[in-house]
Amino acid sequence: METVNLSSYILPETSINSYILIEQEYFSSNNKYLLEKLKKELSAKGYFDESRKKRLPLLPKTVGIVTSPTGAAIKDIISTGKERFPNINFILYPAKVQGEGSIKDIVEGIRVLNEIPEVDVIIAGRGGGSIEDLWSFNSKEVAYAFLDSKKPIVSAVGHEIDVLLTDFIADAR
Repeated sequence: METVNLSSYILPETSINSYILIEQEYFSSNNKYLLEKLKKELSAKGYFDESRKKRLPLLPKTVGIVTSPTGAAIKDIISTGKERFPNINFILYPAKVQGEGSIKDIVEGIRVLNEIPEVDVIIAGRGGGSIEDLWSFNSKEVAYAFLDSKKPIVSAVGHEIDVLLTDFIADAR
C-alpha cells in the first residue's frame, strides 16, 4: 500500500466571499523508500565509486546536451560553455525532462548522443523545480543510461542543493 502525505490550507476568495480548499499532495513515502533502496543497490554494485568515473575532456570541441529546447537550462549551458570555450559546438537532443515520456526521452537522448563520433562529452539535465519535477533523474532507467554511457556524462539537474540519483552515477556534476 502506498502512503501519501497531504497538506491543506484555505485561501480566502474575496470576490465571492467563500473559501477554496487547496490540497497539496507531497511525494509519496513509497517513492522515497524505492529511491533509497535503488541507491543502496547501485552503491553496493560500486556504481558510485570514483574509480569507475570517466575523465572529462580538458578542451571539448563538441558537447551533446539532453534537455528541453525551451527551458532556461539550455540557455545557461550554452552561454556558460561559450564563455569558457568560445569555439565549442553543441548538439542538442530535445527531450521532455519531466512528466510522462521524459524518462524515455532522456534515455534515448543519451543513447543517440553516444553514437555521434564528434560528441566529446554529454550533459543531461534541466533547471530546478520541485522534487516531482526532477524525479525522472531519479529513475532506474535514467540512472542506467548514465552508467552505460560510453562518453563522459555530466548531471546538470536543478540547483546546487538538489541532489539526485544521476548526480551519484554521473562522471561529473
